[in-house]
Amino acid sequence: MFKLEPIGSTLFSSDVIWDEKGHARISYIYVTFTHYGIISIQFIYFHEGVHVESQKHGYFGGEHTIRVKLGNDEYLTALSGVHCDDHITSLTFHTNKGEHGPFCKRYSGYHKSLTRKIDVGICDRSEFCGLYGSFSEKKYGGYLTSIGMYISHNRSIINQVPRTSFGATYDHQFVRAESPDHTTPSGHYQYPNVVDGFPVEPIRRRKSKLKDRILSKFNKAIQFLINL
Repeated sequence: MFKLEPIGSTLFSSDVIWDEKGHARISYIYVTFTHYGIISIQFIYFHEGVHVESQKHGYFGGEHTIRVKLGNDEYLTALSGVHCDDHITSLTFHTNKGEHGPFCKRYSGYHKSLTRKIDVGICDRSEFCGLYGSFSEKKYGGYLTSIGMYISHNRSIINQVPRTSFGATYDHQFVRAESPDHTTPSGHYQYPNVVDGFPVEPIRRRKSKLKDRILSKFNKAIQFLINL
């Protein structure tokens, strides 16, 4: 997995960093905010058969707290928000079922040029791998200054392979784009595999030649006679 560039800024060394790497099965998101920005964010995620509460990231206080509930078959696919006045002033969570937000909404309707979205076309739960971000550190609290995503690249690489009307191409090698099912003949090409994040050349099953089968049986017969 790897980090995508976040919404917001990570230039300030005094910011408090938070990280939920690997916590992908999110069930609830608690967002606390004021008119000026997001004060805190907290997650409840599913891990080893139970719901686990994350640390509360940010500060206490705030005017509004909203609970976002994700369905059992719902997962995050994208983030969007507005970064202004050195912190995030609007935030929306996008899922495979729709969107939740925006939260805070300050400047969301006035500064379209400041709106940023992280969307790499996630289409499977296994591609989303958690969130990370930062809060500004001030004497009387601070605001969310950045938020980003972790994603897994294995499935994405397969989906991003250039396609033609004939199928997918891997290093100029033609690969049959047929649906894998039990009726597909064994002589057809298999779907390409991915090893260490890189597509490898597909393996084509072949039937052994008659000569090879006869020699194999002959060698077995000789070995049997030797062992008598």
